[in-house]
Amino acid sequence: MRKIISILLVLAILALSGCGGGMTGGAVVCNQPYILVGQDCCLDENDNSICDKDEIEKITAEEVEPPKQEVVEEQIVEEVVEEEIVEEEPEERLGEYIVKKGDTIYFEGREIKINNIGFFQTVLVVDMEIEGTAVEIYDTKSPYITHGMEIQTLLYEQLKGQVILKIENFELGPNEYLFDTRTKLEISGVHLALVDIVDDGAVIFDINTGSEILKKNIDVGESFYLDGLELTNLKSFTRGVKIGRKAIIKIIS
Repeated sequence: MRKIISILLVLAILALSGCGGGMTGGAVVCNQPYILVGQDCCLDENDNSICDKDEIEKITAEEVEPPKQEVVEEQIVEEVVEEEIVEEEPEERLGEYIVKKGDTIYFEGREIKINNIGFFQTVLVVDMEIEGTAVEIYDTKSPYITHGMEIQTLLYEQLKGQVILKIENFELGPNEYLFDTRTKLEISGVHLALVDIVDDGAVIFDINTGSEILKKNIDVGESFYLDGLELTNLKSFTRGVKIGRKAIIKIIS
Protein backbone atom coordinates (compact mmCIF):
# COMPACT_ATOMS: atom_id res chain seq x y z
CA MET A 1 0.00 0.00 0.00
CA ARG A 2 2.79 2.42 0.87
CA LYS A 3 4.43 1.60 -2.44
CA ILE A 4 1.32 2.61 -4.31
CA ILE A 5 1.07 5.88 -2.39
CA SER A 6 4.73 6.63 -3.16
CA ILE A 7 4.17 6.04 -6.85
CA LEU A 8 1.14 8.34 -6.87
CA LEU A 9 3.12 11.05 -5.06
CA VAL A 10 5.90 10.88 -7.63
CA LEU A 11 3.40 11.14 -10.47
CA ALA A 12 1.79 14.19 -8.88
CA ILE A 13 5.16 15.87 -8.52
CA LEU A 14 5.93 15.13 -12.14
CA ALA A 15 2.57 16.56 -13.17
CA LEU A 16 3.25 19.78 -11.32
CA SER A 17 6.66 20.00 -12.88
CA GLY A 18 5.06 19.72 -16.34
CA CYS A 19 2.79 22.69 -15.56
CA GLY A 20 5.79 24.90 -14.83
CA GLY A 21 5.76 24.58 -11.04
CA GLY A 22 6.54 22.33 -8.19
CA MET A 23 6.14 21.84 -4.48
CA THR A 24 8.63 23.43 -2.11
CA GLY A 25 8.10 22.86 1.56
CA GLY A 26 4.42 22.12 0.90
CA ALA A 27 3.94 25.33 -1.25
CA VAL A 28 3.40 25.41 -4.97
CA VAL A 29 6.18 27.19 -6.88
CA CYS A 30 5.66 28.28 -10.54
CA ASN A 31 8.55 28.81 -12.90
CA GLN A 32 8.47 31.52 -15.56
CA PRO A 33 6.70 32.10 -17.80
CA TYR A 34 4.10 30.61 -15.42
CA ILE A 35 2.50 32.43 -12.51
CA LEU A 36 0.76 31.18 -9.44
CA VAL A 37 -2.96 31.66 -9.29
CA GLY A 38 -4.47 30.06 -6.21
CA GLN A 39 -2.93 26.64 -6.01
CA ASP A 40 -2.30 26.33 -9.74
CA CYS A 41 0.26 27.60 -12.22
CA CYS A 42 -0.93 29.26 -15.43
CA LEU A 43 0.90 30.54 -18.49
CA ASP A 44 1.71 34.27 -18.60
CA GLU A 45 3.90 34.76 -21.66
CA ASN A 46 3.45 38.53 -21.87
CA ASP A 47 4.42 38.90 -18.18
CA ASN A 48 1.44 41.08 -17.21
CA SER A 49 0.47 38.96 -14.14
CA ILE A 50 -2.71 37.78 -15.90
CA CYS A 51 -3.18 34.28 -17.12
CA ASP A 52 -3.13 34.27 -20.84
CA LYS A 53 -6.23 32.14 -20.94
CA ASP A 54 -8.14 34.74 -18.93
CA GLU A 55 -7.18 37.64 -21.11
CA ILE A 56 -9.68 39.00 -23.61
CA GLU A 57 -7.85 40.07 -26.66
CA LYS A 58 -8.98 43.33 -28.13
CA ILE A 59 -9.47 42.98 -31.77
CA THR A 60 -8.62 46.09 -33.61
CA ALA A 61 -10.44 46.43 -36.83
CA GLU A 62 -8.04 46.41 -39.68
CA GLU A 63 -8.10 49.36 -42.02
CA VAL A 64 -9.78 48.15 -45.07
CA GLU A 65 -8.80 49.94 -48.22
CA PRO A 66 -11.83 51.12 -50.15
CA PRO A 67 -12.33 49.14 -53.26
CA LYS A 68 -10.59 50.64 -56.18
CA GLN A 69 -13.01 52.34 -58.50
CA GLU A 70 -12.70 51.32 -62.01
CA VAL A 71 -11.71 54.27 -64.12
CA VAL A 72 -13.73 54.32 -67.24
CA GLU A 73 -12.22 56.41 -69.95
CA GLU A 74 -14.86 58.52 -71.61
CA GLN A 75 -14.63 58.48 -75.30
CA ILE A 76 -14.86 62.01 -76.60
CA VAL A 77 -16.51 62.17 -79.92
CA GLU A 78 -15.80 65.32 -81.82
CA GLU A 79 -18.62 66.43 -84.00
CA VAL A 80 -17.49 67.84 -87.25
CA VAL A 81 -19.87 70.54 -88.31
CA GLU A 82 -19.62 71.53 -91.88
CA GLU A 83 -19.94 75.30 -92.20
CA GLU A 84 -22.23 76.38 -94.91
CA ILE A 85 -20.55 78.94 -97.08
CA VAL A 86 -22.96 81.75 -97.75
CA GLU A 87 -22.17 84.42 -100.27
CA GLU A 88 -21.86 87.72 -98.49
CA GLU A 89 -24.70 90.08 -99.24
CA PRO A 90 -24.58 93.87 -98.92
CA GLU A 91 -25.10 94.59 -95.25
CA GLU A 92 -24.61 97.32 -92.68
CA ARG A 93 -21.61 96.97 -90.38
CA LEU A 94 -21.51 99.95 -88.04
CA GLY A 95 -22.52 102.27 -90.86
CA GLU A 96 -20.44 100.46 -93.48
CA TYR A 97 -21.90 98.74 -96.53
CA ILE A 98 -20.26 96.34 -99.00
CA VAL A 99 -21.84 97.02 -102.38
CA LYS A 100 -21.49 95.97 -106.01
CA LYS A 101 -22.91 97.29 -109.24
CA GLY A 102 -26.65 96.71 -109.28
CA ASP A 103 -27.07 96.52 -105.49
CA THR A 104 -29.74 98.44 -103.62
CA ILE A 105 -29.27 99.37 -99.95
CA TYR A 106 -31.31 101.34 -97.45
CA PHE A 107 -30.09 103.84 -94.89
CA GLU A 108 -32.77 104.86 -92.39
CA GLY A 109 -35.51 104.52 -94.97
CA ARG A 110 -33.61 106.16 -97.84
CA GLU A 111 -33.13 104.00 -100.92
CA ILE A 112 -29.68 103.99 -102.53
CA LYS A 113 -29.14 102.18 -105.85
CA ILE A 114 -25.61 101.46 -107.07
CA ASN A 115 -25.63 102.00 -110.84
CA ASN A 116 -21.93 101.65 -111.55
CA ILE A 117 -18.46 101.51 -109.99
CA GLY A 118 -15.53 102.70 -112.09
CA PHE A 119 -12.83 105.30 -112.58
CA PHE A 120 -12.63 108.76 -114.04
CA GLN A 121 -8.96 108.99 -115.04
CA THR A 122 -7.40 107.77 -111.77
CA VAL A 123 -10.26 108.77 -109.45
CA LEU A 124 -12.71 106.18 -108.15
CA VAL A 125 -16.31 107.06 -108.99
CA VAL A 126 -19.46 105.42 -107.62
CA ASP A 127 -22.56 106.29 -109.61
CA MET A 128 -25.67 105.95 -107.49
CA GLU A 129 -29.26 107.02 -107.35
CA ILE A 130 -30.59 108.37 -104.04
CA GLU A 131 -34.34 108.75 -103.79
CA GLY A 132 -34.47 109.11 -107.56
CA THR A 133 -31.63 111.66 -107.79
CA ALA A 134 -28.40 110.77 -109.62
CA VAL A 135 -25.30 111.30 -107.47
CA GLU A 136 -21.62 110.64 -108.21
CA ILE A 137 -19.33 109.89 -105.27
CA TYR A 138 -15.69 110.63 -106.08
CA ASP A 139 -12.47 109.39 -104.41
CA THR A 140 -11.96 108.63 -100.71
CA LYS A 141 -10.63 111.89 -99.30
CA SER A 142 -13.75 113.03 -97.46
CA PRO A 143 -17.49 112.30 -97.29
CA TYR A 144 -19.94 113.56 -99.86
CA ILE A 145 -22.91 115.32 -98.29
CA THR A 146 -26.29 114.76 -99.88
CA HIS A 147 -29.87 113.98 -98.80
CA GLY A 148 -29.00 114.48 -95.14
CA MET A 149 -26.17 111.93 -95.30
CA GLU A 150 -22.39 111.80 -95.34
CA ILE A 151 -21.33 109.14 -97.85
CA GLN A 152 -17.70 108.12 -98.23
CA THR A 153 -15.90 105.39 -100.17
CA LEU A 154 -13.48 103.56 -97.88
CA LEU A 155 -12.09 100.67 -99.89
CA TYR A 156 -12.36 99.42 -103.45
CA GLU A 157 -11.72 95.75 -104.19
CA GLN A 158 -11.18 95.56 -107.92
CA LEU A 159 -11.10 91.76 -108.20
CA LYS A 160 -14.49 91.46 -106.52
CA GLY A 161 -15.83 94.59 -108.17
CA GLN A 162 -17.09 95.89 -104.85
CA VAL A 163 -16.60 98.95 -102.70
CA ILE A 164 -17.13 99.69 -99.01
CA LEU A 165 -19.32 102.72 -98.36
CA LYS A 166 -19.52 104.49 -95.03
CA ILE A 167 -22.81 106.29 -94.46
CA GLU A 168 -23.72 108.58 -91.56
CA ASN A 169 -26.46 111.08 -90.85
CA PHE A 170 -25.65 114.72 -91.47
CA GLU A 171 -27.25 117.59 -89.57
CA LEU A 172 -26.43 121.28 -89.27
CA GLY A 173 -26.34 123.03 -85.91
CA PRO A 174 -27.62 126.51 -85.03
CA ASN A 175 -26.28 129.28 -87.30
CA GLU A 176 -24.51 126.70 -89.49
CA TYR A 177 -24.66 126.73 -93.29
CA LEU A 178 -23.51 124.20 -95.85
CA PHE A 179 -21.62 125.90 -98.68
CA ASP A 180 -20.42 124.53 -101.98
CA THR A 181 -18.85 126.37 -104.92
CA ARG A 182 -22.31 127.32 -106.20
CA THR A 183 -23.67 128.69 -102.93
CA LYS A 184 -24.37 132.42 -102.63
CA LEU A 185 -25.76 133.92 -99.45
CA GLU A 186 -26.69 137.41 -98.25
CA ILE A 187 -26.63 138.18 -94.54
CA SER A 188 -27.07 141.68 -93.09
CA GLY A 189 -26.36 143.24 -96.50
CA VAL A 190 -23.14 141.28 -97.01
CA HIS A 191 -22.99 138.93 -100.01
CA LEU A 192 -21.00 135.71 -99.50
CA ALA A 193 -19.90 133.29 -102.22
CA LEU A 194 -17.67 130.26 -101.73
CA VAL A 195 -15.04 130.23 -104.47
CA ASP A 196 -13.09 127.08 -103.60
CA ILE A 197 -11.88 124.72 -100.90
CA VAL A 198 -8.19 123.85 -101.06
CA ASP A 199 -6.61 120.55 -100.11
CA ASP A 200 -5.80 121.56 -96.53
CA GLY A 201 -9.45 122.45 -95.94
CA ALA A 202 -9.14 126.22 -96.10
CA VAL A 203 -12.11 127.99 -97.73
CA ILE A 204 -11.85 130.90 -100.16
CA PHE A 205 -14.70 133.41 -100.04
CA ASP A 206 -15.69 136.34 -102.19
CA ILE A 207 -17.18 138.90 -99.79
CA ASN A 208 -19.11 141.87 -101.18
CA THR A 209 -19.99 144.48 -98.57
CA GLY A 210 -21.52 146.84 -101.10
CA SER A 211 -18.62 149.22 -100.85
CA GLU A 212 -15.83 146.73 -101.52
CA ILE A 213 -15.19 143.20 -102.66
CA LEU A 214 -12.80 141.07 -100.65
CA LYS A 215 -11.29 137.65 -101.27
CA LYS A 216 -10.62 135.95 -97.97
CA ASN A 217 -9.06 132.59 -97.02
CA ILE A 218 -10.32 131.03 -93.78
CA ASP A 219 -8.51 127.97 -92.43
CA VAL A 220 -10.34 125.11 -90.70
CA GLY A 221 -11.21 126.16 -87.16
CA GLU A 222 -10.43 129.84 -87.87
CA SER A 223 -12.83 132.82 -87.91
CA PHE A 224 -13.08 136.05 -89.92
CA TYR A 225 -14.77 139.23 -88.66
CA LEU A 226 -16.27 141.89 -90.93
CA ASP A 227 -18.97 144.54 -90.41
CA GLY A 228 -20.51 142.78 -87.43
CA LEU A 229 -20.28 139.33 -89.02
CA GLU A 230 -18.31 136.39 -87.70
CA LEU A 231 -17.54 133.62 -90.20
CA THR A 232 -16.04 130.37 -88.86
CA ASN A 233 -14.83 127.46 -91.00
CA LEU A 234 -16.06 124.51 -88.90
CA LYS A 235 -15.38 121.65 -91.28
CA SER A 236 -14.40 121.22 -94.92
CA PHE A 237 -15.02 118.38 -97.34
CA THR A 238 -12.35 118.40 -100.03
CA ARG A 239 -12.85 116.31 -103.15
CA GLY A 240 -11.11 115.58 -106.42
CA VAL A 241 -13.84 117.39 -108.30
CA LYS A 242 -14.31 121.08 -107.48
CA ILE A 243 -18.09 121.00 -107.79
CA GLY A 244 -18.32 118.41 -105.03
CA ARG A 245 -16.32 120.37 -102.45
CA LYS A 246 -18.30 121.61 -99.48
CA ALA A 247 -17.78 123.33 -96.14
CA ILE A 248 -19.75 123.95 -92.97
CA ILE A 249 -19.60 127.66 -92.15
CA LYS A 250 -20.97 129.12 -88.92
CA ILE A 251 -22.16 132.71 -89.34
CA ILE A 252 -23.05 134.93 -86.40
CA SER A 253 -24.36 138.45 -87.08
